[in-house]
Amino acid sequence: MTGTISDGSDSLRLRIFADISTAHLTEDLATSLEEECERRARGKGTEGMPTVWNLGTGFFIWVPDPGFDHPDFDRVVDPVLKNILAHARASGAEYVLLDQDAETCAALPIFDW
Repeated sequence: MTGTISDGSDSLRLRIFADISTAHLTEDLATSLEEECERRARGKGTEGMPTVWNLGTGFFIWVPDPGFDHPDFDRVVDPVLKNILAHARASGAEYVLLDQDAETCAALPIFDW
């Protein structure tokens, strides 16, 4: 759960992330996420796309808040990614770490590429 650690002078906000395998991405989706990261690095990220970072061995993606309502979200976000984000949000995560060495999740499809 999200929380705050405080020692009286400073505090740290804690966030939760889901840690799952990149096997839950299609090859096309992984390529699209890499391209989105390159666009964001140039300041030209896709409107409606959740923030995504390329980690070299996978991706770190913001899971939209339940109230997130961008008009382009349904058009620009791949259905496979929508499913991952929805599952992560339902599990209480605020971010998803998709890592090549992470375990797979039985509730999500696996793609062999």
